[in-house]
Amino acid sequence: MPVPTEVRERCRQFLPRGEELHYLIPGICGGQVFIAVTETTVTVIYGGLLRRDNPQAVTATHPRTTRIGPVETGSLDPVIRLGSLLIQVDEEYIPVIAAADAEISAPDFPPPYLLSDE
Repeated sequence: MPVPTEVRERCRQFLPRGEELHYLIPGICGGQVFIAVTETTVTVIYGGLLRRDNPQAVTATHPRTTRIGPVETGSLDPVIRLGSLLIQVDEEYIPVIAAADAEISAPDFPPPYLLSDE
């Protein structure tokens, strides 16, 4: 399920001024977290235990060159390691993580689904 517009807007408040939100990946790490990807950063925003739709504070910030994956799928729920955090993600976000990582792996070569037939 996509992250609701209201939550995306709340997460934008924790990003560097002027940065555009490229990807927002929800996860669980001792409570709700959101991985916000911009042009220059990968920011982990804590969303709380009770009100999971209310971003509260930045937990970690990494340079955009930081890979979010690989996604470990051997357990019941997929997980990623981002810095020292182990974050459980929903499997529907695995392609989003792959797309975000592909941008830094080959910035001049977009993923196939972004290429036109022309």
